[in-house]
Amino acid sequence: MVVGEGGGDVRLEREEEIGGGDEKAAIALRQRHVEEGGRRPERQPSVALGWLSFVGVGRGDRVKQVCGKDERGNKESSTVQLGREEETGRQAEFVNITYVESGVAKAAGADFYNWNRVKIRYCDGSSFTGDVEKVDPVTNLHYRGARVWRAVMEDLLVQGMSEAENALLSGCSAGGLASILHCDSFRNFLPESAKVKCLSDAGYFINVKDITGTEHIKTFYNDVVTTHGSAKNLAHCSSTTEPGLARVDTQLFILNAAYDTWQIRNILVYGNADPQGTWKACKLDINQCSPAQLEIIQGYRMDFLNALNGLGNLSSRGLFINSCFVHCQSEIQETWFAADSPMLNKTRIATAVADWFYDRRPIIKIDCPYPCDSTCHNNVSPDEVSEA
Repeated sequence: MVVGEGGGDVRLEREEEIGGGDEKAAIALRQRHVEEGGRRPERQPSVALGWLSFVGVGRGDRVKQVCGKDERGNKESSTVQLGREEETGRQAEFVNITYVESGVAKAAGADFYNWNRVKIRYCDGSSFTGDVEKVDPVTNLHYRGARVWRAVMEDLLVQGMSEAENALLSGCSAGGLASILHCDSFRNFLPESAKVKCLSDAGYFINVKDITGTEHIKTFYNDVVTTHGSAKNLAHCSSTTEPGLARVDTQLFILNAAYDTWQIRNILVYGNADPQGTWKACKLDINQCSPAQLEIIQGYRMDFLNALNGLGNLSSRGLFINSCFVHCQSEIQETWFAADSPMLNKTRIATAVADWFYDRRPIIKIDCPYPCDSTCHNNVSPDEVSEA
């Protein structure tokens, strides 16, 4: 979708399964224009000013038996929840990073308010890295997310992104991981003269053992890569590359909670690691953790901070690592840019990202341990609790 100041939205979604060997015919995109200001966004004078591409929330599907279903066994993937609006009966919420209320945002001095914005529906289960030619004969599933990515980028270039002066690729959760994995690719699609950076929100998943000492998450992502044939699209990875150490040359901002709820529930205390359910209350609410459980979670925070070394030279990176119990903080105005949004050193997330993007100052902000941060918006979302 494209939004200019006073303009509207154009939603880009996967309308059909990807088919054929022709790259140009790899995907059918449906554009839905939602008028807000009476003028089509591609005619806006801001077409070259800035472009925000946001990859939506999703999950990784690692085996054929679960791909296409959500955690409760309901039909999901590209068919229902992440598919066409006619089938879901509702429109997906749009990230507020560009401040749709442009008049108010401009008066408040907010950044990005007049940028064009695009939300890419997450629909492939592999952060847009899959590329398997053969269609699954039983489920009719297509593992071709990398082709979806290329088709969307090529379509946006035609719509005006080829003239971009500024561009930011962002995403939350699996979309945040996609922002990391496709950051350099995104840079390469855009003009050399453009300022291009990437923002990963809750997408920096670390490789650690669960509470039983099992390498569950490493096995999980190995299965994702195998099922989707993703290896060929992970540019800097190989069989000898340590997880988390893939190189990203384009400037990258990591926004993450040190006590990320998805990671606590699906990496540290994966369901099978807690058969008696002794961690259930703690996984739902950090305030309900016992002293022994909290000590383990504090250890996870240290593992997460140590894993940030995998980003390489931090001088070109941005970091906003708070001590909140939450998953994703850029999708809603309450956590992104509101009067009571989370802050580090009196800096809100939106301000930190903007100052970093426009090179106003370095942003390397790491919070003190829980429970020191009184600005957190700790929450519990049923969509996050896949194993609790």
